[in-house]
Amino acid sequence: MKKSDIQEQFHLIEYLIQRLFLEGIEDIIISPGSRNAPIVEALVSFNKFTLHSIIDERSAAFFALGCNIQTNKPSALICTSGSAVLNYAPGISEAFYQGRPLIVISADRPESFVGQMAGQTIQQQNALGDFVKSFQQLSSENDLSFNKRKIEDSIFLMNNELNGPIHLNIPLTEPFYGYSYQFNHQVKKISHYSYNSVHPSIVSELNECWVSKSKILILCGCLDDNEELQKSLSHVSQDPRVVILTETTSNTHLEKSFDSIDTLMMQIEPSELYSPE
Repeated sequence: MKKSDIQEQFHLIEYLIQRLFLEGIEDIIISPGSRNAPIVEALVSFNKFTLHSIIDERSAAFFALGCNIQTNKPSALICTSGSAVLNYAPGISEAFYQGRPLIVISADRPESFVGQMAGQTIQQQNALGDFVKSFQQLSSENDLSFNKRKIEDSIFLMNNELNGPIHLNIPLTEPFYGYSYQFNHQVKKISHYSYNSVHPSIVSELNECWVSKSKILILCGCLDDNEELQKSLSHVSQDPRVVILTETTSNTHLEKSFDSIDTLMMQIEPSELYSPE
């Protein structure tokens, strides 16, 4: 690799770290390795994140998920090349179905090493499959502005509609050490649009349905702790037409609700009498 490409590699790392900071990320979970060493060294130099070192990548992914649940801010994961990124899969799949914004950053061998029986080298592109909202292959062989757009596209998807994890894969070439990081790139955060509101036509349709039905069932699935929602459900639970079932993971605790759903259902014979409208 040309010296200019090595320089671009470090510039890409600098920009990515500045972008993570601008996104409001506080916790970064690192699983130590060799190929991801330049990223780790840059993070230490930047000195604005809380860095957690967890050797086992499977545990690291669940720890990152826990950080997100606790802080309600995205978390980032960084691993070395090879099968390391595959060990993220259980935690990342959980984050995907919970709609949790996590950023997976996997260091990789140069693309020319893939399929050549090189050590710690597998096909890392799309390694996490459908459990991430976006995969981007970054490379110092591309123009930095092109890599910036790839990073921004992924972060945009992470934060829009249903949140979820994204995966950035970065092939890195030696030398890994001895670079003096500057972090002087111009980084601009693109606005994200929230789709958490319901279209007025849907609200009208639901309202008509609510008024006209005599048997209403509300099932609370996996939710964050939400005081306003708790108050609303508590109010609705006073309506004699309403039955509320709460999953353990719903963080919903009501005086008039059923939390042991399986136990309750096993005692009820199939009947139209118990079927909600």
